[in-house]
Amino acid sequence: MEIIKKNEAIQLVENQKVIEEYKFDNEINFSKLMEYLLSLNLSKKITLDDKVSNKKLEEENLLKIITNIINDYNNKTEELETFKKEIENKD
Repeated sequence: MEIIKKNEAIQLVENQKVIEEYKFDNEINFSKLMEYLLSLNLSKKITLDDKVSNKKLEEENLLKIITNIINDYNNKTEELETFKKEIENKD
């Protein structure tokens, strides 16, 4: 997943498809990002590639929040993988 800046908006892009766009004059709620992550059903980890240069403070803060959401998702994916391996080893 890439984070890019286009027309003064921050975009999350996966496979050339915009997952969500953030503009600071609109409400930011991460609903589409959360929908996307839920649709993956903890099936794969997400790699985040930050391609935004010359960030403003509010952009840096937004990217920190997005990174934390993705890291949390990846941690839960890893926990599920570990749990599945433990179950397999018990059989």
